[in-house]
Amino acid sequence: MGLNIREQASSKSVVVGLLPRGTCIEVGERSPNGKWARIAKVIDGAIDSPVAGAHVPLGAANGWVYLGELTADTRPEAFDRVVTLKVPYPVRQGDVLAYLGEDVPARANPIANQPLSRRLLHLEVFSADDVPAYLAASRQWAAAHLTDQDRTLLVLRPGDTLHVEPNGAVACTLKWTQVLPVSALEVKEVGGARWRKVSGLTLGNGQTVAGWTKEYGHLASPWEWPGFDVVDERASESGGIFDDVAAWAGFIKKEAPRPEETPFYRQLRRMLDTDKDGQISEEELDAALRDRSKAAHIARIIVRHDSEWAMEPAKRQQSAVESIAELLGFDAVQRVREEMPRAPKLPWWDEVAAGVKGFPKNPRVYHFHAGGVAGMLGEKSPENCECGCCLGAIFATVSYHGVSGPSYRGKKPLSAYGRWGALVQKGDATTDERDILVAMSENEGNLDSIQAYDSEILTAGAMQKTINSQGLGEFPGQVAAFRRRCPDRYEALFERCGWVVVSEASGARMYYKGKTGPALKQEIRSEFSTPKRGKGKSELLAALVNAISSAEFQDQQVIDFIARMHLVENIIPAGYSVRIGAYLKSKLGRAVVLDHHVNRPGYVRADFGAALDRYFSGSPTTPRNPERWGEAHAKYEAAILEIYGPARRMTDAGLRYRNLKGKL
Repeated sequence: MGLNIREQASSKSVVVGLLPRGTCIEVGERSPNGKWARIAKVIDGAIDSPVAGAHVPLGAANGWVYLGELTADTRPEAFDRVVTLKVPYPVRQGDVLAYLGEDVPARANPIANQPLSRRLLHLEVFSADDVPAYLAASRQWAAAHLTDQDRTLLVLRPGDTLHVEPNGAVACTLKWTQVLPVSALEVKEVGGARWRKVSGLTLGNGQTVAGWTKEYGHLASPWEWPGFDVVDERASESGGIFDDVAAWAGFIKKEAPRPEETPFYRQLRRMLDTDKDGQISEEELDAALRDRSKAAHIARIIVRHDSEWAMEPAKRQQSAVESIAELLGFDAVQRVREEMPRAPKLPWWDEVAAGVKGFPKNPRVYHFHAGGVAGMLGEKSPENCECGCCLGAIFATVSYHGVSGPSYRGKKPLSAYGRWGALVQKGDATTDERDILVAMSENEGNLDSIQAYDSEILTAGAMQKTINSQGLGEFPGQVAAFRRRCPDRYEALFERCGWVVVSEASGARMYYKGKTGPALKQEIRSEFSTPKRGKGKSELLAALVNAISSAEFQDQQVIDFIARMHLVENIIPAGYSVRIGAYLKSKLGRAVVLDHHVNRPGYVRADFGAALDRYFSGSPTTPRNPERWGEAHAKYEAAILEIYGPARRMTDAGLRYRNLKGKL
């Protein structure tokens, strides 16, 4: 897939070329309306012909492209160095501030024949001031000057109870401090007391709970920093969670008991280590992140410790790692040696401290959780974005064949899905299936994408599953499967936000607050029915974006992709009696037929059968039963793919085939 290059600055002009995704260009001349630009130079990548296999027309190199489909790339002159500004630089909303850095281990293996890219943002919020004194002063000021009208947050503390109804039986007792925006909570007046309904909280066992609590005594202002605690963590000799590196190595080798940890890490482990085996497993970390109550509690811990970005603490950590590696053996030493060339390049603290006035020279500072601070400063915190209420105006108005509707392209490509390890370990996916889906991801939608501007009610997710005009379709089926697999999360993400799926005689059907079919379609598009600039809000679509963005529903999308792969491989080609999977055993072959089925499922059987007909007519000596191909299987399969790939009846079949071929 890519962007059309046109002869003139108009969507009605002739297409003279195609810019594949990932191509970087420099633009020059702009159209009078500012919406189009002429290509000045290709920086990275190449222009393709709009016709598969044809030469690229001469005019394509300086054709016109639509700016709305391009992403600005204002690359800096140099990477990997610290730049201190002489004068503060004004920043506006939407400005590019930085670039995601690559953090690829030295031994990283390629995926789908592509170099591994591991782009990460490391965001820290810290202060060298006397934070405990500041918090005390802020709380004292709030107590003296603010009224209940200024206290916009509801604070629930450990030991507080939720009731089934106001003045009713106790529903549960809370274990962690919770801070919730009052404006989002249902209210009741009972017996002269005001009660608030709280929902979506989780207990230590992962159970989701809801209930009522009295408002009196629970109100707070952000100025009071409710729920925040300060921990002054002493610096360990190793720079890590243990002081004794020899004891640490013995514990890693399972030859010695767990050594004494620093107090803060001991506190964290007690919160996360649910099976009490002394280890923090991937599953326990994942469970803690899913437990919104526990995660919110941890996000309000302010920790004073040495920054790892300063030279002295970094050297201390590097020395400890080298010492531990020597105790663990040759392989560990080799791994450390491979990684160590990167280590001296990481510290930046000392350079910044020398060049920026007021920046602390002592790296022992107070560290804040960025999400915890954001949640305290605004009523809509990350852990309380229920039903997508914090997403705001993200939906663009898109016109398609004279009809307009909302569209959100999403921010989570399938290639960014980060839970492959768990799926492979559980047997829900194989490494080949991972490689196939990562390679296909560029051809598909984002995991969190939604559009509602064509003939269907809406289309959602990486597989672009639809709710058709009657409320039926593949997306309701996917949500129904999610309900069976994760009933609690379905209730929290869909039902609580107005969306329900109902199993009927004709199949699974989606409803939003009782509406489906044409009535639902009209409601979704009511605010986007005419073309307009800018983006708008949509309560019902924001709820869906929030739901399909969740880790659990991302799992569902990937599992469905894999299930579809298996389904496709069992299709019998037209005119043949052997399933497609017997012909296509390579990762490329499996990806090509899956790509076809995702986009035009009704044509797979006929088109693959036609490709076999063409191949066997030109190669009559090849056995028609693929089980007899033996060592020549790869050769025969490749020849069939060269016929089938570009000839599939679907949009951009040739380009999509070339993209997959280049990756697999």
